[in-house]
Amino acid sequence: MSNLNYDLAKWLRVGAKVAINTSDKMFPPNDNVNNFDENRNMFQVHQWPNWPVYHPDGNYASSGSVPNLVQLHREGGYRSRDIFDTWLTGLVKITPIQNVSINLDYSYNFKDTEEIDYRKRLPMYDIHGNVHGYYPYTNPSSVQRNNYSARYHVLNAYADFEKNFDRHYVKIMAGYNQEYSSSRFFSGKREMLIVETMPYMNLAYGERYTNDSESEYAIRGAFTRLNYSFGDKYLLEFNGRYDGSSKFPKSDRFAFFPSVSVGWRLDNEGFFGGLRDVFNVFKLRASMGSLGNQNVTGNYPYIATYSAGLSGYILAGENQMAVVAPGLVSPNLTWETVTQQDIGLDMAFLSNRLTATFDVYQRNTKNMLTRSVTLPAVLAVSEPQANAADMRTKGFDLTIDWKHNVGEVNYGLTFLLSDYTAKITKFSNPAGLISDYYVGKDLGEIWGLETGGIFQSDEEAAKLDQSEISGRKREAGDLWFVDQNGDGKITRGRQTLDDHGDMKIIGNNTPRYSYGFRGNLSWKGISFDIFFQGVAKRDLIIAGNYFVNQYNDEWSVQGKIGTDWWSPENRDAYFPRPLITGGTDVTTAQTRYMQNAAYLRLKQLTLGYTIPQTLTQKIGIQRMQVYFSGNNMWEATKMVRIVDPEQSSAMSYPLNRAFSVGANIGF
Repeated sequence: MSNLNYDLAKWLRVGAKVAINTSDKMFPPNDNVNNFDENRNMFQVHQWPNWPVYHPDGNYASSGSVPNLVQLHREGGYRSRDIFDTWLTGLVKITPIQNVSINLDYSYNFKDTEEIDYRKRLPMYDIHGNVHGYYPYTNPSSVQRNNYSARYHVLNAYADFEKNFDRHYVKIMAGYNQEYSSSRFFSGKREMLIVETMPYMNLAYGERYTNDSESEYAIRGAFTRLNYSFGDKYLLEFNGRYDGSSKFPKSDRFAFFPSVSVGWRLDNEGFFGGLRDVFNVFKLRASMGSLGNQNVTGNYPYIATYSAGLSGYILAGENQMAVVAPGLVSPNLTWETVTQQDIGLDMAFLSNRLTATFDVYQRNTKNMLTRSVTLPAVLAVSEPQANAADMRTKGFDLTIDWKHNVGEVNYGLTFLLSDYTAKITKFSNPAGLISDYYVGKDLGEIWGLETGGIFQSDEEAAKLDQSEISGRKREAGDLWFVDQNGDGKITRGRQTLDDHGDMKIIGNNTPRYSYGFRGNLSWKGISFDIFFQGVAKRDLIIAGNYFVNQYNDEWSVQGKIGTDWWSPENRDAYFPRPLITGGTDVTTAQTRYMQNAAYLRLKQLTLGYTIPQTLTQKIGIQRMQVYFSGNNMWEATKMVRIVDPEQSSAMSYPLNRAFSVGANIGF
């Protein structure tokens, strides 16, 4: 990385920034099914604990068609990913007259990625040491090369004017922004390597496959900002953006997003009087504004596109080319608009050592970019993206900060607290499906059954009809659910607001009351910074492969937690009696296995030391700091330990604990 600035004249400054990043990564070969790499959990490739790596004769052990992980890693080939990512930025600042500046910057990013997926045939051995076949995901051997090329251009041009007129302060800024992004992809593959230790397509003789694609989008907009202050008591700011996106049709491509905020410094008023001995700052704020969102799936969501390829039928002795009809699209797709109203308070006490900021806000999201109204299944196509819903969000943010020094020791403490809830205020859902948006729905709500406990006898199990939840015969050791509507049986109804059987809202997966604590200390070149972060309330359903799916999937690996099952000798067990299949009553969303995902985590800790300049200047270094840093070092939670509380699924990749040492050097 480099950042250079030059003053060529009193009125002209130029600069350049360069950032280059390269990375080379290696993974086990792609098995076409689990497709694991750094973004996937390797445990998704089944490796049972009782499955040995080797047979007694030294050959790799195999089970069915699933590769032996050790064999796959050592002898199956590899998947590599090489990335070259460069950012180049040029800057110009012109000050033609006093109080006026003109700024221009242009950035260009080019990112090239090359992947190689190289697979060798892996033999499967029987217990006699004979090869009885090859793993299907490795046979035939093959090599595939994927090339991704991305280009990104950003142009910003703006001018500002700033001046004080007696008690009046004015600052005006206006500018233009344009972005253009393009990407290309090409893939080539060939099977049946002549020499399996040489992964090159010209050394293979099997089938050839190619694929390519190209995509682009552009954004263009103008923006302005006006700041005004009178006597540092009455504050006004106006912002406006006029933005257009190529992701929307021409008729709905541009939109205007204004915002305005006002402030009142009561501590600068004459009537504040003796209160200045208590308050150094006492400012009231209010704002209202809107922003646009153009994040839709794909760059051409409003265009119905055909796909082409060989059909699955043979006509006249050969496969014919076929064109597949496009899915549905919304013809009037446009910007999602987020409008927010905010009331805030800023305070400072004790010579600005203690500061506090508090905001209460309401955010209305209009024309949400989401799936449109649920269509009948007989249509056999997915619902298109559309501006189909509105949502209202209410919340608050609080920050309290304390800074002080005791002799040569400087220290600071910060407390953060925020919360929000969101509710759907518009959506067309005539059937009232609870699995979809509906007016009045709290974002993140969880529908499920209330678990009463575990049947302790066959006679007890026969009294309640739960056949809709699980068709098998109920016995001692099975779960039982609460009959909410008193009809003597447990059902899910039609999954609608009018008929949801014995289901009810049992929780919400929205993180509530997010909080944090930060502390820092410095003394004679030593610096220490620590940050705790947490969530006070959250519910999660984690019915993934490593928690409850052992009741509905004979291929899943059962974790240690799953061994606490019911038996006549263990009637207070966490899980019901063990089952291989037919355990849908266990895997359904319910209160018994819904998790309390509240947590407190030591998010970051940094310890540094700045070496005295009297030592570093002798070797031409102006400043040198060495440091140790740790991330995600510790957490406290009541959630089962198989999943990280910040994640939303047992299928998520485990959270990393990272430790690093380094140095910051300035010349």
